[in-house]
Amino acid sequence: MEIEPRRFNSLRGFLLCAGRGTRFYPHTRVLPKVLLPFLNVPLSAYNLYLLKSLGVKNWAANIHVHPEILKESLREQAGAVGLSPPVFSHEPKLLGSAGGLLKLRSFFEKEEHFFYLNGDSFIWPNREDSLSYFYKSHVESKALASFLVRPTSKTSGVIWADDKYQIASFLERPQGSHVKAYDFSGLALFSRRVLEVIKAGDLHIFKDVLESEDLKPHLKVYSVSDLRLLDMNQVDTYLEATRQALCFLQKEKGFLQEVLNCFSPRWNYFQGKNYFSATKLGNVPVGKENILFCGREVKGLEEFSIKVKNFSVLGDYSSILSDVCIESSVLGAGVSLGKSLKNELVLKITGSVR
Repeated sequence: MEIEPRRFNSLRGFLLCAGRGTRFYPHTRVLPKVLLPFLNVPLSAYNLYLLKSLGVKNWAANIHVHPEILKESLREQAGAVGLSPPVFSHEPKLLGSAGGLLKLRSFFEKEEHFFYLNGDSFIWPNREDSLSYFYKSHVESKALASFLVRPTSKTSGVIWADDKYQIASFLERPQGSHVKAYDFSGLALFSRRVLEVIKAGDLHIFKDVLESEDLKPHLKVYSVSDLRLLDMNQVDTYLEATRQALCFLQKEKGFLQEVLNCFSPRWNYFQGKNYFSATKLGNVPVGKENILFCGREVKGLEEFSIKVKNFSVLGDYSSILSDVCIESSVLGAGVSLGKSLKNELVLKITGSVR
């Protein structure tokens, strides 16, 4: 998915990793949200691969909870994908997305434009040239900021823009305006001039800074109708996103497979009668391999009588009868667990516990 690297390799990237992840408690009490496994690869790894595909070499991340765990993992992920080691902005007190940018001002002022990417976003376009055109559109429009979006029928929690793709409002539809709704992908392009309009820390870049009527004329959306955008904001949508991703892996090769090949080269896509797996099933090293099951009615897992570290996602009405140790998982509805399972960190159990 390399996109004209000679045009983009001077760009910098900002990965937002400072969220508390409260919707994913209790997992995020012991692990940052951006490190939660998705197809057994940390969420942040997909975004680092995306930044690499955009030609980004130098990048920064803001961090808040579990800073040392996050630093170690992000350095390791950067090395795997071929990015430079990250510049970290540790925020003992959350500064907000605008405050995080301001703290890293000297880093981003060195280039004319830089990418802004939510650490828990999960996106990829069907067409590889979509992101190239996104960059060109931003530069040609001389926008202060451009946002990669997808048309949506939703009426709240979206970006509103007019027929010329100029942003009219964030989150709430403006009164009396002929505008369309767009889902924000989590990826934006900022001109370094945006740093000049951030006056103080502890601000949200959208709601507190760019919502200004003076700045809106300088903001654009770039709409991609076939943009793959998976919602990772809460447990239910996380599970659904996993199902969608497994379906994509069945049907096509591309970005997802590239990421898995990069970060989990021994992965193996296996489809059984009642369940899906996105990791290798055989010869599981005790305490080292993360096992992910997804789908409805997972049965017959008795062979896993060892201490498996993570069942990342377990689908609806599944059943584990063997004595395994679940340290962290995302469970669907109606899941039955063996009576000796450790489940302090299970996010959702709506079925019986045997």
